[in-house]
Amino acid sequence: MSLLVVGAGVSGLAAAGLATRLGTSVTLFDSSTESLQQAADAGYTTVGPDWNSAFLSAFDEVVISPGIPPWSEIGRDAAAAISEIEYAFSHTTTPIIAVTGTNGKTTVTGATAGILSANGIDAVACGNIGLALSDVADQPRDVLVVEVSSFQLYSIRSFRPDVAVILNVAPDHLDWHGSFEAYAAAKGRITENQTIDDVCIANKNDPVVRGLVAFTAATVELVEPAALVHVDGSTIQLPEGLDAAFTLDLVAAVRAASHFTIEPEPTRTWIDTFETGPHRRQLVEVLEGIAYVNDSKATNPHAASMSVRAYPGVVLIAGGRNKQLDLTPLLAAEPHALVAIGEASDDLLGIAGRTGIEAVAAHDMRDAVRKAADLARPGDTVLLAPGCTSFDMFENYQVRGEEFAREVRYLAGRSDDSRQEQP
Repeated sequence: MSLLVVGAGVSGLAAAGLATRLGTSVTLFDSSTESLQQAADAGYTTVGPDWNSAFLSAFDEVVISPGIPPWSEIGRDAAAAISEIEYAFSHTTTPIIAVTGTNGKTTVTGATAGILSANGIDAVACGNIGLALSDVADQPRDVLVVEVSSFQLYSIRSFRPDVAVILNVAPDHLDWHGSFEAYAAAKGRITENQTIDDVCIANKNDPVVRGLVAFTAATVELVEPAALVHVDGSTIQLPEGLDAAFTLDLVAAVRAASHFTIEPEPTRTWIDTFETGPHRRQLVEVLEGIAYVNDSKATNPHAASMSVRAYPGVVLIAGGRNKQLDLTPLLAAEPHALVAIGEASDDLLGIAGRTGIEAVAAHDMRDAVRKAADLARPGDTVLLAPGCTSFDMFENYQVRGEEFAREVRYLAGRSDDSRQEQP
């Protein structure tokens, strides 16, 4: 058997690693000479950086990177290729819980794996979170809890989780899928191959999700935010202070984990220590009565608007690279004021002008934090919830969030930052 992996990123290298362990001959393609060199240094045969459709006919199977959209030249040529999660699924016998949704999937994936592990079940969180499914597919585990993206689901064939979770579906990644309908359809593929022996956990309050699961063969369990969850006849109180989004995440995680053998006390102990995770509404500082919160993970308007609504008064730092999304919902949450950053600044300033929201532009994160501080009043929250990707200004959303936190600490006088003052 021979395998061509198109894209030598995290998932591509993971698929190549799994194939190598299975004794399959592997070749990697990438359009980046740096990525090709890294793959070659790891001992792989490589082709590229120029693409040639003739590559495809030389291999028995092709795995395509989730970063390659179907409308690109490579995507069109390799339309029959499978995704990395499909490849890994075909080489594992371990039960799978798969989690998707526009927002919250990383939280639910981690929470589900955490609850299972607390109950003595050998579970690992993997998938679209850095540790690819292919990295662990051939390991002896009890359960694999897999975060799956719309990109990955687009190119499945037989992928069939024992338990599927669909949290919500709102406009996102339209630059990749071309339309909201195509994006939603890709999300819905998580349950496409499920049977009556499988379970699909779905958000009761999301009409798009309900539509996606209306005709699945799986047993559908509808969930919604609640203050209590039930495990083996016992009631567990969820932590106070969580908004509806994080409450739903925990409810869904407990329900998914409950399809394996979990008990009340270890589950309660894990829930009591639950934290939302890095760059997800993290409190950085409180300065002069103003809270500074990092929600850099809010990379679409749906996530950002929910974040704004979680606080009584918000000066919002938003913007970045838009994904062909309507940014109006971001400001429909009615922050007190807006500081716009990145490529989407003009669009956001225009929306703010039409809705009467005070707004200014900032040229970098230090400028944004300072301007937000000037606009905020005691009792307000300065919230970084960009509603856009970070790639115009930062390497990723993590770096963006770290930069925000660093500038807030600099504002507080607790940073050893030695950069020259910005004019």
